[in-house]
Amino acid sequence: GLASVDGGLFFERPLNWFGQNLTQTLEPRLFYLWQEFDEQAELPLFDASKLTFGYSQLFRDNRFSGFDRIGDADQISAGVTTRFLATSTGREYFRFSVGEIFYFDDREVTLSGAPTEADLDSSSAIAAEMAASIYGNWKIKGNMVWDPHESKVEEGGAGLSYQRDSRHIFNLGYRNRFDQDIEQTDLSFYWPVSQHFSVLARWNYDLESGRTIEAFGGVEYADCCLKVRLMARRFLDSPTAQDFENVEADNGVFLQIVFKGLAGFGTQVESVLEQGIRGYRTPEASDYFTN
Repeated sequence: GLASVDGGLFFERPLNWFGQNLTQTLEPRLFYLWQEFDEQAELPLFDASKLTFGYSQLFRDNRFSGFDRIGDADQISAGVTTRFLATSTGREYFRFSVGEIFYFDDREVTLSGAPTEADLDSSSAIAAEMAASIYGNWKIKGNMVWDPHESKVEEGGAGLSYQRDSRHIFNLGYRNRFDQDIEQTDLSFYWPVSQHFSVLARWNYDLESGRTIEAFGGVEYADCCLKVRLMARRFLDSPTAQDFENVEADNGVFLQIVFKGLAGFGTQVESVLEQGIRGYRTPEASDYFTN
């Protein structure tokens, strides 16, 4: 059985900052989750993994991805968000969130083996994230996970991004998961170089192993009748996001052709772009031909 209760409040106040009228919000939130324990040790693991902990994870109903493991739970999550918005337009200039999970019972369902020390703690790590508009369409983001039981930072990350519209995207990011020796950089962009041609690329690099996790690059042509993409990709397939030194790289070349009014060709290319370029979305068929 599963039961959950989610609730929050919304407060706001006017604010004048350097002559500009702003609205500051305060948004506390509580989320109670109960999931009955069910023995799953004998079930095979195909696509289940433990989700990376962050602020959004506080309000999910399962701590695992996929359907091969359903985590037992008796817990309450507490979080709060504050935003600074332009009063006239509603544009968000700054956002900060912080929260934690408090457990009423130990977690027994694991991916393998006995529960770890973290599964026996009475509370989770403290997760925080922030985002700020710094100039025009430029934004910075950051996140941190602090373990109060060990008095140490488990994870930290930062990013710089630019997105004017769905065709002008640039991202630069860095993350470090100290407890798992994961330190990575990430660069991606999707950018038109003329009326009909655009370039797209991603380079995700692991500093610990000194290897590229994923790199792809390509060129796109679009006019009133069709869109054509040609892309080359090289990546390391490591589900645990570790042990990159011993993983053999996979290579691929992809060709995508989409005719006006039709969809469904080259969907693997769309999946790679959605996962690799933050801010990219798969366009509707009618969107392919706007310039």
